[in-house]
Amino acid sequence: HCVVATGLPQYSLDLRLTFPSIACPQGASALFDMIEYYESATHLNISFNKHIGTRGWQAAAHMMRKTSCLQYLDARNTPLLDHSAPFVARALRIRSSLAVLHLENASLSGRPLMLLGESQEGGRGPGSPGRAFGEWPAQSPLAPAATALKMNMNLRELYLADNKLNGLQDSAQLGNLLKFNCSLQILDLRNNHVLDS
Repeated sequence: HCVVATGLPQYSLDLRLTFPSIACPQGASALFDMIEYYESATHLNISFNKHIGTRGWQAAAHMMRKTSCLQYLDARNTPLLDHSAPFVARALRIRSSLAVLHLENASLSGRPLMLLGESQEGGRGPGSPGRAFGEWPAQSPLAPAATALKMNMNLRELYLADNKLNGLQDSAQLGNLLKFNCSLQILDLRNNHVLDS
């Protein structure tokens, strides 16, 4: 349960577009630390912010792990690149109260999406030293991400539109994600070149 020790009401925070405090990595980091400290934001919109950077995403991931109130995160059109993706993946695996995650047009195709699933110690998926839940084809960038998201049973809606996902392998891994994660109710893949064969 979400307990707000400070007595502050729960609230939604909209920081999309050009909000000045999030325009640089230091500002983003300070802001996420504050949200974590007050433990009262249930909805957070950081979409269309192109300069959060690795330090900002690291603070966002730390906030995702520590807060039990945050249920909705909108980070569409906010790049989640190679150096930042492991922090977010770790937060989604270890502990996250998120039920809705928007990552549309977040530059996830290829390596960032692969890293999204390889953030635990040793750079592997959860569990034993080998790949968890069976062997994934190494050529598929979605394979480790699908493994990571299979572990998160709180997430109900995942939006991955406009990330240039493509190919039969990506489609197969998305199918596996849906097969193993019975809690996911919406998976938005609009404007990607995934196939259903």
